[in-house]
Amino acid sequence: MVRLYQRLSRDGAVLRVAAAPPSVRRAFVLTGSDRAIAVHPTLDAALAWPVGHAVPDGAAAAAAGQRAVGEGRRRT
Repeated sequence: MVRLYQRLSRDGAVLRVAAAPPSVRRAFVLTGSDRAIAVHPTLDAALAWPVGHAVPDGAAAAAAGQRAVGEGRRRT
């Protein structure tokens, strides 16, 4: 998937994941891939996201109904 993302990015295209099961969304969050590859809860949401807009922080976490990794942690 990373190679596909890189190839698409090089060609000016985007990779979006839609309606993935919770385990896949969680893998995106844990690996940090959700910061580069948008994960949307539905196909309609993926298609509605404007091309060229940055992937929102915690996109996969929000799609999974979870907090993003590191979200809510206090910095000391």
